[in-house]
Amino acid sequence: MDSLDKSAIPHIKTEKELASTMTFAGDKLVVLDFYAKWCGPCQAISPIIENWVEEFPDVHFVKANVDRCESSLCDRYNVSSIPCFIFIKSGKVIDRFTGGRYPELKQLIITHSGGANTSNENQLVSQSEKRPSPPNVVKKNSSSVIQDSIDQGVSKLVPRKISKIQVPAQKQKKTISSNGKSAKPSQPLKKK
Repeated sequence: MDSLDKSAIPHIKTEKELASTMTFAGDKLVVLDFYAKWCGPCQAISPIIENWVEEFPDVHFVKANVDRCESSLCDRYNVSSIPCFIFIKSGKVIDRFTGGRYPELKQLIITHSGGANTSNENQLVSQSEKRPSPPNVVKKNSSSVIQDSIDQGVSKLVPRKISKIQVPAQKQKKTISSNGKSAKPSQPLKKK
């Protein structure tokens, strides 16, 4: 069992288990979280969602490990990227969210559940959002992340002392004659 499987949130593996959850939830919101152990954003957002279980007692959170659940479950909800959150109410999909941007995800939960259940109705920021972001959360756009990865990979291949490849001055002035000998361009070739 991986660390993401050790949670207060129930895990499902089959469509039958999901059907039982939806029956139990009735007309309340069910948030189905598709994740994987190897997924960095899944690991980063998992503790935040754990905190939301208490903050949103009328929302039924359920997890499905894409590596362990029936493939038909992923197919049914067209899961192609993770983390992927499917919002279900009264047995019908009402929304979906892909990625680890938890403020946006929380706003969708608030919208579809009728709001957060806190002692102060104006308080929308949970304890999990007051903490600094986990170090694994990427806050750059995807193109800059890709460029950073490329730069890091290239820097490992190229020695750090070499900033520019230079050709020695004397080699720059020489040319190769038709007989294979080198000569300076300003000097005529000597015939043998």
